[in-house]
Amino acid sequence: MPLALLALSVVAFGIGTTEFVSMGLLPQIADGVGVSVPQAGNLISAYALGVVVGAPLLTGLGAKIAHKKLLLLLAGLFVVGNVASALAPGFGTLFAAR
Repeated sequence: MPLALLALSVVAFGIGTTEFVSMGLLPQIADGVGVSVPQAGNLISAYALGVVVGAPLLTGLGAKIAHKKLLLLLAGLFVVGNVASALAPGFGTLFAAR
């Protein structure tokens, strides 16, 4: 298997996991940031809204950038967002990081 295909698979798995695993961890996330479970559910909506708004924008903006460079840039941005989410001290910071 080519290394590029393996890297793409890992990134796709990471993005999918970020989307869906937070639903299963919602009570623990709510406890961790001191909000109710329904309030913590807004984190999932924030991520989905970011995808809905961001995907078309990034498609348009990324049309002139080399595909490999764009993929590395977006994967790096994804990692930064996840690290910021993991280190978020409260709900507001976590919401912004999502």
